Amino acid sequence: MKRILSAVAALLAAALVAGQAAAADQPATPPAAEPQAQQPAPAAAPATTLAQLPPEVASIVKALSGINISFLGYVDYSAGPFSNVSGVKAANLTAANFNSNVVDGHWKRQNRFELTRGYINIGKQILPWLSARVTPDITRVSNADTEKGDIDVRIKYYYLQANTPDFGPFTNNAVKVGQQQFPYLDFLENVNAYRMQGTMFQERFNNFDSADMGLGIQGFFGGAMPQDYQDRVSSQYAGRYGSYHLAVMNGGGYHASENNNNKPFEYRFTARPLPDGLPGLQLTYFGIWGKGNTAAAPDWRVNTGLLSYQHEYGTLTCEFARNKGEQDGADTNWRTGYAVFGMVHPPQLPKWRASAQYGVWRYDTSVKDNDLTMWRAGIDYSLTKPKDIGGTFIYAGYERLSYGSAYQRTGGADVPDEWRGQVVAQINW
Repeated sequence: MKRILSAVAALLAAALVAGQAAAADQPATPPAAEPQAQQPAPAAAPATTLAQLPPEVASIVKALSGINISFLGYVDYSAGPFSNVSGVKAANLTAANFNSNVVDGHWKRQNRFELTRGYINIGKQILPWLSARVTPDITRVSNADTEKGDIDVRIKYYYLQANTPDFGPFTNNAVKVGQQQFPYLDFLENVNAYRMQGTMFQERFNNFDSADMGLGIQGFFGGAMPQDYQDRVSSQYAGRYGSYHLAVMNGGGYHASENNNNKPFEYRFTARPLPDGLPGLQLTYFGIWGKGNTAAAPDWRVNTGLLSYQHEYGTLTCEFARNKGEQDGADTNWRTGYAVFGMVHPPQLPKWRASAQYGVWRYDTSVKDNDLTMWRAGIDYSLTKPKDIGGTFIYAGYERLSYGSAYQRTGGADVPDEWRGQVVAQINW
Protein backbone atom coordinates (compact mmCIF):
# COMPACT_ATOMS: atom_id res chain seq x y z
CA MET A 1 0.00 0.00 0.00
CA LYS A 2 2.86 2.38 0.79
CA ARG A 3 4.29 1.85 -2.69
CA ILE A 4 0.91 2.50 -4.28
CA LEU A 5 0.48 5.73 -2.31
CA SER A 6 3.98 6.84 -3.26
CA ALA A 7 3.27 6.19 -6.94
CA VAL A 8 0.00 8.13 -6.79
CA ALA A 9 1.76 11.01 -5.04
CA ALA A 10 4.43 11.04 -7.69
CA LEU A 11 1.91 11.17 -10.52
CA LEU A 12 -0.02 13.95 -8.82
CA ALA A 13 3.15 15.92 -8.23
CA ALA A 14 4.28 15.44 -11.81
CA ALA A 15 0.89 16.61 -13.06
CA LEU A 16 1.04 19.63 -10.74
CA VAL A 17 4.52 20.60 -11.92
CA ALA A 18 3.57 20.14 -15.58
CA GLY A 19 0.27 21.99 -15.15
CA GLN A 20 1.76 24.99 -13.40
CA ALA A 21 4.62 25.15 -15.86
CA ALA A 22 2.09 25.17 -18.69
CA ALA A 23 0.09 27.88 -16.94
CA ALA A 24 3.18 30.04 -16.65
CA ASP A 25 3.55 29.95 -20.42
CA GLN A 26 -0.04 31.01 -21.23
CA PRO A 27 -0.58 34.51 -22.69
CA ALA A 28 -2.49 37.17 -20.77
CA THR A 29 -6.31 37.01 -20.89
CA PRO A 30 -7.59 39.05 -23.87
CA PRO A 31 -9.93 42.02 -23.23
CA ALA A 32 -13.69 41.51 -23.27
CA ALA A 33 -15.61 42.16 -26.48
CA GLU A 34 -17.58 45.11 -25.02
CA PRO A 35 -15.68 48.40 -24.77
CA GLN A 36 -14.51 48.92 -21.23
CA ALA A 37 -11.50 50.01 -19.29
CA GLN A 38 -8.56 47.73 -19.78
CA GLN A 39 -7.56 45.82 -16.66
CA PRO A 40 -4.03 44.58 -16.20
CA ALA A 41 -3.72 40.84 -16.75
CA PRO A 42 -3.19 38.86 -13.54
CA ALA A 43 0.32 37.68 -12.97
CA ALA A 44 0.90 34.03 -13.85
CA ALA A 45 1.32 31.71 -10.91
CA PRO A 46 4.94 30.73 -10.42
CA ALA A 47 5.79 27.21 -11.53
CA THR A 48 6.44 24.66 -8.83
CA THR A 49 10.03 23.49 -8.73
CA LEU A 50 11.49 20.29 -7.32
CA ALA A 51 12.95 22.28 -4.44
CA GLN A 52 9.44 23.31 -3.35
CA LEU A 53 8.17 19.72 -3.18
CA PRO A 54 8.49 17.44 -0.16
CA PRO A 55 11.80 15.52 -0.42
CA GLU A 56 10.09 12.15 -0.82
CA VAL A 57 7.90 13.40 -3.67
CA ALA A 58 10.75 15.33 -5.31
CA SER A 59 12.92 12.20 -5.42
CA ILE A 60 10.13 10.25 -7.15
CA VAL A 61 9.46 13.01 -9.69
CA LYS A 62 13.17 13.20 -10.49
CA ALA A 63 13.33 9.43 -10.94
CA LEU A 64 10.36 9.54 -13.35
CA SER A 65 12.00 12.14 -15.61
CA GLY A 66 13.31 10.65 -18.84
CA ILE A 67 10.89 7.71 -18.70
CA ASN A 68 8.68 6.78 -21.65
CA ILE A 69 6.01 4.09 -21.66
CA SER A 70 4.23 2.46 -24.60
CA PHE A 71 1.96 -0.53 -25.10
CA LEU A 72 1.62 -3.19 -27.80
CA GLY A 73 -0.98 -5.94 -27.67
CA TYR A 74 -2.71 -8.48 -29.93
CA VAL A 75 -6.31 -9.59 -29.34
CA ASP A 76 -6.85 -12.66 -31.53
CA TYR A 77 -9.97 -14.54 -32.57
CA SER A 78 -9.31 -17.79 -34.45
CA ALA A 79 -11.57 -20.62 -35.60
CA GLY A 80 -10.84 -23.84 -37.47
CA PRO A 81 -9.01 -27.18 -37.17
CA PHE A 82 -5.54 -26.14 -36.04
CA SER A 83 -3.07 -27.00 -33.28
CA ASN A 84 -1.55 -23.77 -31.99
CA VAL A 85 -3.06 -20.33 -31.44
CA SER A 86 0.25 -18.60 -32.22
CA GLY A 87 -0.14 -19.66 -35.85
CA VAL A 88 -0.35 -22.91 -37.76
CA LYS A 89 3.04 -24.37 -36.93
CA ALA A 90 4.71 -27.75 -36.56
CA ALA A 91 5.12 -28.07 -32.80
CA ASN A 92 5.35 -31.87 -32.46
CA LEU A 93 5.94 -33.94 -35.58
CA THR A 94 5.24 -37.37 -34.07
CA ALA A 95 2.63 -40.01 -34.84
CA ALA A 96 1.53 -39.91 -31.18
CA ASN A 97 0.80 -36.17 -31.41
CA PHE A 98 -1.02 -36.59 -34.69
CA ASN A 99 -3.11 -39.47 -33.29
CA SER A 100 -4.18 -37.50 -30.20
CA ASN A 101 -5.07 -34.30 -32.04
CA VAL A 102 -6.60 -35.58 -35.28
CA VAL A 103 -10.24 -36.61 -34.87
CA ASP A 104 -12.47 -37.93 -37.66
CA GLY A 105 -9.88 -37.06 -40.26
CA HIS A 106 -9.19 -33.49 -39.22
CA TRP A 107 -7.41 -31.60 -36.45
CA LYS A 108 -9.45 -30.77 -33.36
CA ARG A 109 -11.55 -27.73 -34.10
CA GLN A 110 -10.93 -24.58 -32.10
CA ASN A 111 -13.04 -21.48 -31.67
CA ARG A 112 -11.58 -18.97 -29.24
CA PHE A 113 -10.46 -15.50 -28.34
CA GLU A 114 -6.89 -15.13 -27.08
CA LEU A 115 -4.40 -12.50 -25.98
CA THR A 116 -1.24 -13.34 -27.91
CA ARG A 117 0.88 -10.33 -26.94
CA GLY A 118 0.87 -7.81 -24.10
CA TYR A 119 3.99 -5.63 -24.17
CA ILE A 120 4.45 -2.82 -21.66
CA ASN A 121 7.55 -1.04 -22.94
CA ILE A 122 9.30 1.04 -20.30
CA GLY A 123 12.32 3.08 -21.36
CA LYS A 124 14.55 5.31 -19.26
CA GLN A 125 17.09 7.86 -20.51
CA ILE A 126 19.73 7.65 -17.80
CA LEU A 127 22.40 9.81 -19.47
CA PRO A 128 22.52 11.44 -22.91
CA TRP A 129 24.32 8.34 -24.21
CA LEU A 130 22.94 5.68 -21.85
CA SER A 131 19.43 4.22 -21.67
CA ALA A 132 17.60 1.14 -20.44
CA ARG A 133 14.53 -0.82 -21.50
CA VAL A 134 12.28 -3.23 -19.64
CA THR A 135 9.46 -5.02 -21.50
CA PRO A 136 7.23 -7.56 -19.76
CA ASP A 137 5.02 -9.72 -22.00
CA ILE A 138 2.25 -12.23 -21.37
CA THR A 139 1.92 -15.96 -22.01
CA ARG A 140 -0.77 -18.55 -21.41
CA VAL A 141 0.28 -21.15 -18.82
CA SER A 142 -0.11 -24.63 -20.34
CA ASN A 143 2.19 -26.94 -18.37
CA ALA A 144 1.12 -26.57 -14.75
CA ASP A 145 -1.72 -28.24 -12.87
CA THR A 146 -2.73 -25.44 -10.50
CA GLU A 147 -2.17 -22.47 -12.82
CA LYS A 148 -3.00 -24.00 -16.20
CA GLY A 149 -4.93 -21.51 -18.28
CA ASP A 150 -3.71 -18.47 -16.33
CA ILE A 151 -2.16 -15.56 -18.19
CA ASP A 152 1.33 -15.17 -16.78
CA VAL A 153 3.80 -12.30 -17.12
CA ARG A 154 7.40 -12.83 -18.19
CA ILE A 155 10.25 -10.55 -19.18
CA LYS A 156 10.83 -10.23 -22.93
CA TYR A 157 13.46 -7.45 -22.92
CA TYR A 158 15.63 -6.16 -20.11
CA TYR A 159 18.80 -4.44 -21.27
CA LEU A 160 21.14 -1.49 -20.91
CA GLN A 161 22.05 0.40 -24.10
CA ALA A 162 25.10 2.61 -24.61
CA ASN A 163 25.22 4.74 -27.76
CA THR A 164 28.81 4.97 -29.01
CA PRO A 165 30.55 7.43 -31.35
CA ASP A 166 30.71 6.89 -35.10
CA PHE A 167 33.75 4.98 -36.30
CA GLY A 168 34.47 5.53 -39.98
CA PRO A 169 31.57 4.08 -41.98
CA PHE A 170 30.02 2.53 -38.85
CA THR A 171 27.48 5.05 -37.57
CA ASN A 172 24.53 5.19 -35.15
CA ASN A 173 26.24 2.48 -33.12
CA ALA A 174 24.80 1.04 -29.93
CA VAL A 175 26.01 -1.63 -27.50
CA LYS A 176 23.41 -3.62 -25.58
CA VAL A 177 23.86 -5.98 -22.64
CA GLY A 178 21.04 -8.04 -21.14
CA GLN A 179 18.01 -9.75 -22.61
CA GLN A 180 17.64 -8.14 -26.00
CA GLN A 181 16.41 -8.45 -29.59
CA PHE A 182 17.56 -11.33 -31.74
CA PRO A 183 19.71 -9.91 -34.59
CA TYR A 184 17.47 -11.16 -37.42
CA LEU A 185 13.85 -11.32 -36.31
CA ASP A 186 13.59 -7.74 -35.05
CA PHE A 187 14.87 -6.54 -38.43
CA LEU A 188 12.49 -8.84 -40.31
CA GLU A 189 9.48 -7.78 -38.23
CA ASN A 190 10.13 -4.18 -39.25
CA VAL A 191 9.97 -5.19 -42.92
CA ASN A 192 7.16 -7.75 -42.71
CA ALA A 193 5.05 -5.99 -40.09
CA TYR A 194 2.51 -8.80 -39.63
CA ARG A 195 3.88 -10.42 -36.49
CA MET A 196 0.43 -10.07 -34.92
CA GLN A 197 -0.84 -12.77 -37.32
CA GLY A 198 1.58 -15.37 -35.93
CA THR A 199 5.27 -16.00 -35.39
CA MET A 200 7.67 -15.38 -38.29
CA PHE A 201 8.46 -18.06 -40.87
CA GLN A 202 11.61 -19.70 -39.47
CA GLU A 203 10.49 -19.12 -35.89
CA ARG A 204 7.43 -21.26 -36.58
CA PHE A 205 9.65 -24.21 -37.43
CA ASN A 206 11.74 -24.05 -34.24
CA ASN A 207 14.89 -22.60 -35.80
CA PHE A 208 15.42 -19.70 -33.39
CA ASP A 209 13.71 -17.33 -31.00
CA SER A 210 13.05 -13.58 -31.01
CA ALA A 211 15.08 -12.58 -27.90
CA ASP A 212 17.97 -13.93 -25.82
CA MET A 213 20.40 -12.97 -23.07
CA GLY A 214 23.82 -11.69 -24.09
CA LEU A 215 25.94 -8.87 -25.51
CA GLY A 216 25.23 -7.18 -28.83
CA ILE A 217 26.38 -4.29 -30.99
CA GLN A 218 24.43 -2.83 -33.88
CA GLY A 219 24.44 0.21 -36.12
CA PHE A 220 24.25 1.68 -39.62
CA PHE A 221 26.58 1.85 -42.58
CA GLY A 222 27.22 5.44 -43.73
CA GLY A 223 24.69 7.35 -41.67
CA ALA A 224 20.90 7.39 -41.97
CA MET A 225 18.50 7.67 -44.88
CA PRO A 226 16.94 11.09 -45.54
CA GLN A 227 14.07 12.05 -43.28
CA ASP A 228 11.67 12.12 -46.23
CA TYR A 229 12.29 8.40 -46.85
CA GLN A 230 11.91 7.60 -43.17
CA ASP A 231 8.60 9.46 -43.03
CA ARG A 232 7.17 7.92 -46.21
CA VAL A 233 8.52 4.34 -46.04
CA SER A 234 10.27 3.27 -42.82
CA SER A 235 12.36 4.80 -40.05
CA GLN A 236 13.46 1.40 -38.70
CA TYR A 237 17.00 0.15 -39.50
CA ALA A 238 17.23 3.07 -41.92
CA GLY A 239 20.98 3.00 -42.56
CA ARG A 240 21.94 4.78 -45.77
CA TYR A 241 24.05 1.87 -47.03
CA GLY A 242 22.56 -0.74 -44.72
CA SER A 243 22.93 -1.92 -41.15
CA TYR A 244 24.57 -4.58 -39.02
CA HIS A 245 23.96 -6.47 -35.78
CA LEU A 246 26.47 -8.77 -34.02
CA ALA A 247 25.72 -10.66 -30.81
CA VAL A 248 27.02 -13.34 -28.48
CA MET A 249 24.07 -15.00 -26.74
CA ASN A 250 23.28 -17.80 -24.33
CA GLY A 251 21.55 -19.55 -27.23
CA GLY A 252 18.46 -20.98 -25.59
CA GLY A 253 16.14 -18.03 -26.17
CA TYR A 254 14.26 -15.91 -23.67
CA HIS A 255 11.96 -18.67 -22.38
CA ALA A 256 14.51 -21.48 -21.99
CA SER A 257 17.17 -22.07 -19.35
CA GLU A 258 20.84 -22.33 -20.34
CA ASN A 259 21.76 -26.02 -20.63
CA ASN A 260 25.42 -25.82 -21.70
CA ASN A 261 28.39 -23.43 -21.70
CA ASN A 262 28.32 -22.65 -25.41
CA LYS A 263 27.66 -19.06 -26.51
CA PRO A 264 26.50 -18.93 -30.15
CA PHE A 265 27.77 -16.10 -32.34
CA GLU A 266 24.91 -14.46 -34.24
CA TYR A 267 25.39 -11.92 -37.01
CA ARG A 268 23.34 -9.96 -39.53
CA PHE A 269 24.69 -7.80 -42.35
CA THR A 270 22.31 -5.78 -44.52
CA ALA A 271 23.32 -3.82 -47.61
CA ARG A 272 21.31 -1.04 -49.26
CA PRO A 273 23.14 -0.93 -52.61
CA LEU A 274 21.20 1.91 -54.28
CA PRO A 275 20.16 4.39 -51.59
CA ASP A 276 19.39 7.11 -54.13
CA GLY A 277 18.09 5.19 -57.15
CA LEU A 278 16.27 2.29 -55.42
CA PRO A 279 16.26 3.16 -51.71
CA GLY A 280 13.87 0.43 -50.59
CA LEU A 281 16.04 -2.44 -51.86
CA GLN A 282 18.02 -4.32 -49.18
CA LEU A 283 20.08 -7.53 -49.25
CA THR A 284 20.53 -9.33 -45.92
CA TYR A 285 22.62 -12.26 -44.72
CA PHE A 286 22.05 -13.74 -41.28
CA GLY A 287 24.06 -16.49 -39.64
CA ILE A 288 24.49 -18.39 -36.38
CA TRP A 289 27.52 -20.44 -35.39
CA GLY A 290 27.06 -22.35 -32.16
CA LYS A 291 25.58 -25.35 -30.39
CA GLY A 292 22.02 -26.45 -29.68
CA ASN A 293 20.77 -25.86 -26.15
CA THR A 294 21.28 -29.33 -24.63
CA ALA A 295 23.99 -30.87 -22.47
CA ALA A 296 25.19 -32.80 -25.54
CA ALA A 297 25.57 -29.45 -27.41
CA PRO A 298 25.01 -30.61 -31.01
CA ASP A 299 25.99 -28.31 -33.87
CA TRP A 300 23.62 -25.44 -34.63
CA ARG A 301 24.20 -23.53 -37.86
CA VAL A 302 21.98 -20.97 -39.55
CA ASN A 303 22.50 -19.52 -43.02
CA THR A 304 19.73 -17.21 -44.18
CA GLY A 305 19.47 -14.83 -47.11
CA LEU A 306 16.76 -12.18 -47.43
CA LEU A 307 15.94 -9.97 -50.40
CA SER A 308 13.55 -7.18 -49.44
CA TYR A 309 12.03 -4.15 -51.09
CA GLN A 310 10.01 -1.51 -49.23
CA HIS A 311 7.96 1.26 -50.78
CA GLU A 312 5.25 3.51 -49.43
CA TYR A 313 2.76 1.52 -51.52
CA GLY A 314 3.97 -1.99 -50.77
CA THR A 315 6.60 -4.46 -49.56
CA LEU A 316 8.10 -7.63 -51.05
CA THR A 317 10.47 -10.14 -49.39
CA CYS A 318 12.09 -13.39 -50.50
CA GLU A 319 13.75 -15.48 -47.77
CA PHE A 320 15.89 -18.62 -48.16
CA ALA A 321 17.58 -20.68 -45.45
CA ARG A 322 19.82 -23.73 -45.17
CA ASN A 323 20.42 -24.65 -41.53
CA LYS A 324 21.82 -27.49 -39.48
CA GLY A 325 20.20 -28.51 -36.19
CA GLU A 326 17.96 -26.18 -34.25
CA GLN A 327 17.99 -23.93 -31.22
CA ASP A 328 16.74 -26.51 -28.71
CA GLY A 329 19.31 -29.11 -29.83
CA ALA A 330 16.65 -31.72 -30.67
CA ASP A 331 18.52 -32.99 -33.73
CA THR A 332 21.41 -32.27 -36.11
CA ASN A 333 19.57 -32.61 -39.44
CA TRP A 334 20.30 -30.35 -42.35
CA ARG A 335 17.11 -28.47 -43.16
CA THR A 336 16.10 -25.92 -45.74
CA GLY A 337 13.22 -23.65 -46.64
CA TYR A 338 12.03 -20.53 -48.40
CA ALA A 339 9.24 -17.98 -48.03
CA VAL A 340 7.83 -15.18 -50.18
CA PHE A 341 5.83 -12.32 -48.65
CA GLY A 342 4.06 -9.40 -50.27
CA MET A 343 1.97 -6.44 -49.10
CA VAL A 344 0.20 -3.78 -51.16
CA HIS A 345 -0.97 -0.43 -49.85
CA PRO A 346 -2.89 1.32 -52.65
CA PRO A 347 -2.79 5.13 -52.51
CA GLN A 348 -6.50 5.28 -53.39
CA LEU A 349 -7.30 3.39 -50.15
CA PRO A 350 -4.85 4.92 -47.69
CA LYS A 351 -6.07 2.97 -44.64
CA TRP A 352 -6.37 -0.44 -46.32
CA ARG A 353 -3.66 -3.02 -46.99
CA ALA A 354 -3.63 -6.56 -48.39
CA SER A 355 -0.91 -9.12 -47.70
CA ALA A 356 -0.02 -12.73 -48.50
CA GLN A 357 2.78 -15.19 -47.72
CA TYR A 358 3.80 -18.61 -49.05
CA GLY A 359 6.53 -20.78 -47.57
CA VAL A 360 7.93 -24.33 -47.65
CA TRP A 361 10.06 -25.87 -44.90
CA ARG A 362 11.86 -29.25 -45.03
CA TYR A 363 12.99 -30.49 -41.62
CA ASP A 364 15.40 -33.10 -42.96
CA THR A 365 16.90 -32.83 -46.44
CA SER A 366 17.76 -36.56 -46.41
CA VAL A 367 14.07 -37.59 -46.11
CA LYS A 368 11.78 -37.50 -49.12
CA ASP A 369 8.40 -35.75 -48.98
CA ASN A 370 8.78 -34.26 -45.51
CA ASP A 371 7.93 -30.73 -46.65
CA LEU A 372 5.67 -28.48 -44.60
CA THR A 373 3.88 -25.94 -46.79
CA MET A 374 2.19 -22.88 -45.31
CA TRP A 375 0.40 -19.96 -46.87
CA ARG A 376 -1.79 -17.14 -45.68
CA ALA A 377 -3.65 -14.13 -47.06
CA GLY A 378 -5.49 -11.26 -45.44
CA ILE A 379 -6.52 -7.63 -45.41
CA ASP A 380 -6.22 -5.01 -42.70
CA TYR A 381 -7.61 -1.59 -41.89
CA SER A 382 -5.66 1.07 -40.00
CA LEU A 383 -7.40 2.86 -37.15
CA THR A 384 -4.60 5.40 -36.76
CA LYS A 385 -2.43 7.19 -39.30
CA PRO A 386 -2.98 5.85 -42.86
CA LYS A 387 0.68 4.83 -43.32
CA ASP A 388 1.27 3.73 -39.76
CA ILE A 389 1.85 0.00 -40.35
CA GLY A 390 3.04 -0.43 -36.77
CA GLY A 391 0.03 1.36 -35.29
CA THR A 392 -3.42 0.18 -34.27
CA PHE A 393 -5.29 -1.80 -36.91
CA ILE A 394 -7.63 -4.74 -37.54
CA TYR A 395 -6.44 -7.74 -39.57
CA ALA A 396 -8.65 -10.47 -41.06
CA GLY A 397 -7.15 -13.46 -42.83
CA TYR A 398 -6.89 -17.17 -43.53
CA GLU A 399 -3.91 -19.50 -43.24
CA ARG A 400 -3.17 -23.16 -43.96
CA LEU A 401 -0.40 -25.69 -43.22
CA SER A 402 -0.01 -28.86 -45.30
CA TYR A 403 2.05 -31.91 -44.33
CA GLY A 404 4.13 -33.96 -46.78
CA SER A 405 3.44 -37.69 -47.13
CA ALA A 406 6.44 -38.54 -44.90
CA TYR A 407 4.34 -37.40 -41.92
CA GLN A 408 1.88 -40.11 -41.01
CA ARG A 409 -0.36 -41.23 -38.20
CA THR A 410 -0.25 -44.71 -36.77
CA GLY A 411 -1.30 -47.21 -39.44
CA GLY A 412 0.02 -45.09 -42.30
CA ALA A 413 -2.80 -42.52 -42.48
CA ASP A 414 -1.83 -39.12 -43.85
CA VAL A 415 -1.83 -36.02 -41.65
CA PRO A 416 -4.62 -33.61 -42.67
CA ASP A 417 -4.08 -29.92 -43.26
CA GLU A 418 -4.38 -27.39 -40.46
CA TRP A 419 -6.22 -24.18 -41.24
CA ARG A 420 -7.92 -21.28 -39.50
CA GLY A 421 -9.81 -18.07 -40.12
CA GLN A 422 -8.53 -15.22 -38.02
CA VAL A 423 -9.33 -11.66 -36.92
CA VAL A 424 -6.70 -9.77 -34.91
CA ALA A 425 -6.76 -6.33 -33.34
CA GLN A 426 -3.24 -4.90 -32.96
CA ILE A 427 -3.30 -2.23 -30.25
CA ASN A 428 -0.28 0.06 -30.21
CA TRP A 429 -0.10 3.31 -28.25
